[in-house]
Amino acid sequence: MAQKTTTSTAEQVAQKAKPNWKPVPANTGQDGNDILPSAADAQTPELEALHRKYFGASTEALTSAVRAVKSKPVKKSKMVVMEPKNAVDARQGRKTVLVEDGKVIGEQG
Repeated sequence: MAQKTTTSTAEQVAQKAKPNWKPVPANTGQDGNDILPSAADAQTPELEALHRKYFGASTEALTSAVRAVKSKPVKKSKMVVMEPKNAVDARQGRKTVLVEDGKVIGEQG
């Protein structure tokens, strides 16, 4: 059974994988000020409407694809924002580490 990944557990896993880095709150900027939430500037139409527009009224393939996606188990994953511990490495900037099932599966930045 998959281990439930909580934020503190995800932070611990990320710190173990990157020992010279520390987790930081994701809603703060590089200068420590809070980042204001942004609103979406566009919306995507519903998938069924796009399917009807481009492929016609037959939704048989669409419903089978949706059933296949819904039947897959959902894994618990967390994103941990990290920055270097010492000031010399601060020019590298922040990295986001993706932790799933107690292990790091990717990073960006």
